[in-house]
Amino acid sequence: MTNAKTAPMIRLLRSPLPFLLFLIIPLAVVLLRSAGRNEHTLDLLLVNNALLLVYAAARLYLLARSWSAPMRYGTSALFPRSSVQTTLAVPQLRERLERGGFVFDAAGEYAEKRDRGYAGTVLAHLALILLLAFGTYDNLRQLDGTILFGVGEPLKLYEKGSYGLLTEGLLASVSEADLKLQIKRQMLPDAQWPEGASEVVLLSQQDRELQRGLLAPGLPMRQGPFILHMNRLVYDAWVVVSTSKELLVFTNFVKLLPRSGGPAGFSHYGEFGDPFLKVTGSVWLDPERRAIRVQTTRQGKKIVDTELLLWGGNRKELDGYITKFQGLGQWSEIHVTRKRHKGMLAAGACLVLAGLIWRLAYRPLRVWVNGDGAGSAVRSTNGKVLAEIEGWSTMHTNEPAKT
Repeated sequence: MTNAKTAPMIRLLRSPLPFLLFLIIPLAVVLLRSAGRNEHTLDLLLVNNALLLVYAAARLYLLARSWSAPMRYGTSALFPRSSVQTTLAVPQLRERLERGGFVFDAAGEYAEKRDRGYAGTVLAHLALILLLAFGTYDNLRQLDGTILFGVGEPLKLYEKGSYGLLTEGLLASVSEADLKLQIKRQMLPDAQWPEGASEVVLLSQQDRELQRGLLAPGLPMRQGPFILHMNRLVYDAWVVVSTSKELLVFTNFVKLLPRSGGPAGFSHYGEFGDPFLKVTGSVWLDPERRAIRVQTTRQGKKIVDTELLLWGGNRKELDGYITKFQGLGQWSEIHVTRKRHKGMLAAGACLVLAGLIWRLAYRPLRVWVNGDGAGSAVRSTNGKVLAEIEGWSTMHTNEPAKT
């Protein structure tokens, strides 16, 4: 029994409607991330999931407590507004319902019958708690970093400065990635590796070789709890545009990413610009020939449209402008993540769905009855129960008069 102060809270916990409130923060996070604002979104999701976990656990406790009780739902839960009229008097209707397995409360106005769907509700809550528990743990321990790295000396994955982008959970630290990464060789895109590949070596802090192999898109490497993915090959082309009088128009590295639709042989593309000087431009790259195609516009007028080679043709002068191809950096974009409990998360999601389907297949069997004299009004959360009661009423009115 609950007192008057706790009854409203019990009613709130029994209602499924608060589940909708926990959709607000995930929707807000999606909108924030689509707008490019990722700060604190992980913290918001953690708080939301933690509160949802507490709510689901409290509901599961109430469900378990009512498992063997004669009244599992109570009169206040999801009270139906519409009713049907029958010609059966309340005592007759109550007697028939009791013969059918319904159990009435002390007032004789509300009854429930054991339904198999209750187990589906319990299963869905158990699975949801499992899903939230592992998901929250994975988020707290999340480690997600992106590096741009080329052939050379080993890179220390346990130092924050090695990462361009890094996300750490509240209970995680990049220092746990007790690894060094060295790229021995980079393979340009070809028939075997359409998006390129990298031959890498994983080392311990003491430079002991742990693993050697290939990283390519779709071909990850695992070491302990960490997974390394290669997203793509990225290039930086150092482009310089100046006037013939050596007045600088533009100089900087232009990041070139894989892109289709360019001139034959050119597979990577990037754009540059300087709003102060009103300069915009584009660069296409042919990685095999180490050639770039540069187009530059200044104050709305095209001033450069030329092709340059890194070796043997990196400077051209035309119509008073000089274009130079000063250097090319070739990087492997590698993603370092901590392994997540994907199997448990998938199992939890499947069990939640199975529980919901089970619940929908077997609806709660509950009725409210009241009335005076020969007739009665009946409410129920189950349409089949109402249809059966209406059938009783028809049978009653068709009975021949007794003499």
